[in-house]
Amino acid sequence: MKQAWKGALWSALVFPGVGQMVLKHTFRGLALMGAVLVGMIVFVVKATTVAVQALDAPLAAGNSIDMTAVNAAAETAVASADGLVMQGALVWIALWWVLATVDAYFLGRKRDTIA
Repeated sequence: MKQAWKGALWSALVFPGVGQMVLKHTFRGLALMGAVLVGMIVFVVKATTVAVQALDAPLAAGNSIDMTAVNAAAETAVASADGLVMQGALVWIALWWVLATVDAYFLGRKRDTIA
């Protein structure tokens, strides 16, 4: 398999930056992994905060947890600024993932032309 496709597939299918590491560009791969992990951490923290808030509202009122009320609270929370942060984090992750895949392809292509 050509190095270009090998690197691109590793970065696209396993995790961004893995293709760079397979192609012996360790620092570059770690940097791309870090960028994607930052987006994932932001997304998980905000999603957890939204979920806890959605569950706390019915409990604070002394009600049992009703799924329709929780769903409505979650939709309201996602439409707020927290939802924009989560959407921004998803865009961030997607952009870095694509960038890592394209970068791994071109790094591998350089290796293919040298060999």
